[in-house]
Amino acid sequence: MATATLSMSLEDAIVATLPKYDKTLADNVFLNNALVKGVKKYDGVIRMKGGNEKVINLEYAMGNEVWFSRGETISDDTPDTMGRISVPLKNLAVPVKILWEDEQANKGDETKIIDYVEAKIKNVESTGSDRLEYRSWQAGNAANVVTGIPDLIGTGSIFGLDGATYDWWQSQVQTTIGDFDTNGLDKMGAVHTAMLSKGKGDGAKIADVCMGDADFYEAFLQKADERHYLTKEDAALGPYKGPGFRGTPVMLAPYAPAGEFVMLNFKFLKLIYAIDFELTKFKDVPKTVGDRVAYSVFRGAWAPSNRRVQGKGTGMTY
Repeated sequence: MATATLSMSLEDAIVATLPKYDKTLADNVFLNNALVKGVKKYDGVIRMKGGNEKVINLEYAMGNEVWFSRGETISDDTPDTMGRISVPLKNLAVPVKILWEDEQANKGDETKIIDYVEAKIKNVESTGSDRLEYRSWQAGNAANVVTGIPDLIGTGSIFGLDGATYDWWQSQVQTTIGDFDTNGLDKMGAVHTAMLSKGKGDGAKIADVCMGDADFYEAFLQKADERHYLTKEDAALGPYKGPGFRGTPVMLAPYAPAGEFVMLNFKFLKLIYAIDFELTKFKDVPKTVGDRVAYSVFRGAWAPSNRRVQGKGTGMTY
C-alpha cells in the first residue's frame, strides 16, 4: 500500500496504489472464479504481450495416419493434423470513480485516505470478479463481450468453425431433458459417457467438474445418495469434498443458464488475456463539480482447444 500523506489527494493515493496492486487484484479476481481456478491448474491461463487476437492450436486426434512396410514409399502429401482458431480479445472496464464530496470529506486525514483507497480496491476486485463470472456464463453475448461457456460448449459455430461442418467441433449435448427427477441422472450419464468415448484419442478423462445453477444443484442434491459424494484430490480444483457424479465434482455456478448443466475438461479450455485490470488515467466527469473517473481494464477471452471432450445438458425442468 502506498504511503498516504495529509496533502495527498484521493486520486494521487489511488494512482500510487492500484497499479502496484494490479497483479494481486488480478490474482484475487481469478481465484474467485472456479472456471479460472480449474483452467489455471493445467496452465491454461495464457498471458499475451499485446495484439487483438490469439491463435489457439486445437488439441484433438484427427485420425490421419500412414501405415507402411519396410522399404515402401509413402506420400508426403498428408493432411495437416492440427487445426487452429483465432480468438478475438474483448475489453472489460470497471469504473473507479472519485466524487468531489468524498474528496472533501477525507481531505487531510491520513487514516481516512488509506481506508477509502482500500475500499475502492476491494470494490474494483469484487466488481471485476462478478462481471467476469457473469459474462462467462451467458449465452448469446454481444459481439464486444467474451463468448460465454454456453456457446463454447455446443454444436454451433464459434471462432470461424461450425460444428455442423466438422463433427469433431461438436460437444456432447443432451437436449430437451425434461423433468430432472425422472431423466436427469440418466442424461448426465449419457453426456459423461459420450465425452469419454468421443475424446478417447484426445487424452480425455472424466470431466473435471459438472456445474449448473441453483435449481440444478438443488435438484441433483435431492437425487444424490451416498454414492454421489466425493472426497478426493482433484487435479483442477484441489482438495474436494462434496457432491459428485461418477467421480466428477458437481458444483454450483450461480450465473449458469437456467435448465442446463455443463461438464468441463479444464485441460482443453483456455483463458487468454493481455491486460489484467490495469488502471487508466483519471479524467473529469462532464457536468459534475469536481468528480473524476478512471477505469480498471481487463482484456481477454475464453476459448476451447478441444470441443468434443466437453459436454452439457439443456431443457431441464424441476
